[in-house]
Amino acid sequence: MAYSISKDAQQLLCEIINQISLTERRAEQIRIQLCRKTSFNPYACFKRLDSMNTNQIKPEQVVQLLKENDFFVQELNTLFNKTFLKEFLNYQGFLNIILPKTDGELREITAMKQPTKAVLEKSIDYTLAQLFNLEYNEAINLERLKTRLGNYYNPDQMFQSMDSLNNNILNFKDFDRFFRRNGLLLYEEELIAFFYRVDKQRTGQITLNDFRRMLEPLQKAEQQPNSNNALQTPKQTVISQPKSSNIFIDELGSSNKAGQIVQSRNLSASNKKKFQSNRRASSITESLQTTKLTENFLNDEQRFIDLGLEVLKLEMYLEEIKLKLQQQKDFNSMDFFHFMDLKNKGKVNQHEFAYFLELLQLQNLDVIELFNFLDKDQDGFIRYSDVSEFISPSNMSSTYICKKPAKNSLLSYSLSQLFSKTTIGFIQLLFNQWNENEIVIRLKKKQFLNEQNLFQIFNKLDPFKKGTFNRQDLQRFFELYNVKDDIKLLYKRLGKLNKEINYKEFELFFIN
Repeated sequence: MAYSISKDAQQLLCEIINQISLTERRAEQIRIQLCRKTSFNPYACFKRLDSMNTNQIKPEQVVQLLKENDFFVQELNTLFNKTFLKEFLNYQGFLNIILPKTDGELREITAMKQPTKAVLEKSIDYTLAQLFNLEYNEAINLERLKTRLGNYYNPDQMFQSMDSLNNNILNFKDFDRFFRRNGLLLYEEELIAFFYRVDKQRTGQITLNDFRRMLEPLQKAEQQPNSNNALQTPKQTVISQPKSSNIFIDELGSSNKAGQIVQSRNLSASNKKKFQSNRRASSITESLQTTKLTENFLNDEQRFIDLGLEVLKLEMYLEEIKLKLQQQKDFNSMDFFHFMDLKNKGKVNQHEFAYFLELLQLQNLDVIELFNFLDKDQDGFIRYSDVSEFISPSNMSSTYICKKPAKNSLLSYSLSQLFSKTTIGFIQLLFNQWNENEIVIRLKKKQFLNEQNLFQIFNKLDPFKKGTFNRQDLQRFFELYNVKDDIKLLYKRLGKLNKEINYKEFELFFIN
């Protein structure tokens, strides 16, 4: 059975829900206004705030933005943590704040803009400050209401009063019943906006934890400032309005300053709007799922970045081994190949290659997979160019590699006669490390394929819709996530360095 709370507490809870919804709708207006500006670039805005170039936005940097645009603030740390649930914002968190939630197409187009560090226009700078100022002002107003409500009941009791089915979740029907019970109406767009704010998982349901987070004051000690003012609204001391008033127009045509509380509307015969629960159910669920898909896509990009960095790390370690091998005075790539080429015909088949690996005492390698990796043209033979490319570091010129004199290839040499024990050890390490890299990368790719939409990632890599992307496109994509490493080795794994990659080749990298 649902828990019963007083009429005053119910009215106050309705006011809090209405205020959260209003905040989201006002913030969405600013987000759309911001993203529709042709010169707006999310990364440029992020770097404008990231003045210390730490790839993080901290409270004091937001304070500076607000002050420069005549929005004055004090003691922002606690408020910043509560508003954004973080001590600082990375680029992903910043995108989630400034990108629209109701316009999926505009959100995706804005997120796909090429990163730039251009100086922001004054209008963009002011609109960005407007968005942060709105968030903080509304957070202060909510704190007043939550402090008053906390003097009546705790969040668990209020949650139980709304949970009519006792299933520990609240959906839009529960909120509609609660408002109607208090003679109020929460319109469809208001309910959707409220869910965008509170339902962090985009499931269309509010859990008890979501509800607690919604009603938790910034500091519990502030819930009872003193016994005389327990039910009075505390004075606002943290944020003041800008010098130039910022007016918002809601859907009813009434203008309200940012931060002003709008009273809930009573139902009447003249202005009652027919409530269609079935239509609302499908509309709200579809809107929430659309936003969740877009946010998941941004997370998919980050997982692709993580996969790329893992591949890059493994390839760089392999490069170090190749470099050490080439630095051995007794090693020559021509000798190395001729030791494989038993019949001195300029090419090595799979049986000869397997025999070569046996002489190196490499028992745990997948011979077929390694042979197919080296056989670039897939004609069943490995040639000197294939072997030379495999054992040579990408940053070492072929002139240096070939300048070492090769021994007479027509004479018969054993492996120990050609190379020292140290050199043989590096050769063994090279093949073993390649094998271990392939096992790890294959596992990572499998995990990635279980979760990702490759075509969406490919479209991000192909910003000009050519049907292909090149190394520069891949580098720009990684720089968007503040990865400054040279991705040459990663691109080499995807395809040839001097060749553009199409979708089929991109897909084969994950499948093979």
